[in-house]
Amino acid sequence: MQTALQRGRFDLNCPRATATVLSSDFINPAGQGPWVAGMSRVEYTIGVEGCGQRDVYVVICQAGNETCFAANGRRDGAPGQ
Repeated sequence: MQTALQRGRFDLNCPRATATVLSSDFINPAGQGPWVAGMSRVEYTIGVEGCGQRDVYVVICQAGNETCFAANGRRDGAPGQ
């Protein structure tokens, strides 16, 4: 949640913004086998709201690790960016 919150506060130019987890999903690796080991990931959809604005972010994290990436958000009521 912290990754989306930091990104949202910057994008919205709102240091008071707060975040809420809207959904989460565990994603198994695409390929698995004796010589191939994919990476398990967790995907979160997080809403960030503050200063009269809202954004939604999709955050992908490597399972068992704190490495996360917040994908581009979409301003409430606006077409995707």
